[in-house]
Formats: sequence, C-alpha cells, structure tokens
Amino acid sequence: MSSRPADQRDYWDRVAPAKVFGHPLHRPWLEELVPPGARWLDFGCGYGRLCGELHRLGWESVVGLDPAPGMIARARSEHPGLEFHADDELASDAELGQFDAALCFTVWTSSPADPELARIMQRLRDFLRPGGLLYVSDLLLQRDERNRERYEASRLRPWGSFELEEGVRVRHFALQDALQLLEGFDVLRFRQVDVRSMNRNPSRAFQAVARLRESD
Repeated sequence: MSSRPADQRDYWDRVAPAKVFGHPLHRPWLEELVPPGARWLDFGCGYGRLCGELHRLGWESVVGLDPAPGMIARARSEHPGLEFHADDELASDAELGQFDAALCFTVWTSSPADPELARIMQRLRDFLRPGGLLYVSDLLLQRDERNRERYEASRLRPWGSFELEEGVRVRHFALQDALQLLEGFDVLRFRQVDVRSMNRNPSRAFQAVARLRESD
C-alpha cells in the first residue's frame, strides 16, 4: 500500500482506536525544570496519554493538539476533563507565545519530510513564550538487522525514512540530524532510552529538554 505524505492524517485516523504509545516522561526533569503553574502544550498529542500524565502529576493547564480527528476523539473520550483541539483550532494569534512548555513526542518520526519538520519546529517556536521549554522524544537510527534492511531497501530520503506495511511513512534519526532540528533552542538535558515502538518493537530513542532562546 502506497502512502503519500498527504495521506498521513488518514492513517492516524484509521489506527486511532488501537495504537498504544510508550515513550516515557522523565519525571525528574519535569520537577526540576517546569514550575507547577506552567501552561503545557502537547503538540501531536495522539490519544492524550501524556496530557493525562501531566495532569496527574499536578499541572492544571494542559492542552493537547493533534492533526488527526480520530485521535482527538479518543483523547476526549479517555480524558474528558482535559482540553484537546484539532490541528487548526489553535491557529489564532491569541495562542501564540502563550505556552511555558511543550511536548513533542514521536512527532518527528511521523513527519519524515524535511519541509514538514521545519514547519513543525516553527509552529512550536511560535507557540512557546521566549524562554519556554520543549521536551522532545523520538527514535534514533536503529542498529538491528531488521531496521538496517529497511533503510537499505527504502528509496525514500532522507536516510532512515521508510514505509511501514500499514501504509505510512516514518523516519529514524541520526543523532546529529535530530539535534540540528533544535536550532534556536539551548539543550538543557539529554538522554538515550530504550522504548517500545507503536508496534511494540524494542527501539532506541533519545529525549531532550531545550529552552527557546529569547530574541536579541
């Protein structure tokens, strides 16, 4: 099944009821760096798992944003007390620069094209206040044979991009490429961590917390 970039939203709508995401929040980073009254944006929130975790940890102002209506519907069903919006519903100027911190968990891997990644990062810079924090978690290039064969067989570029049998394009990142996406941010914390992919395969990921630089 072939999937063009424009079809990604249809894919996430289709799988919204069933997928399980597993990248963990690192609570010590949150408690150290993010004040209790901070306003959070979960950019690409999926079915709201992390919004629910942040709320249980004590943050009252948590907003989830996702381009797939099916994911938003599931999020609202599973977390009825929290605020979720489809992609275009937070486009007003009133929301720009209004968030103290943002999550961006496995959003990059789901948006493999460089122009789309650039658009995502610009939107995050727009939503965050100067000095705001961005917490990213995403997949590195894997070293196992199964994934190496995927990279070799794929005609997609950049390297590490490939198409799943389910009909969606994904990308795994060289560490230097991932860090380059944080242009305009100062990385405060970084770690590599073992996770499970959305298809429950063991994977290597990175996590970083970075501060948006204030304009000169």
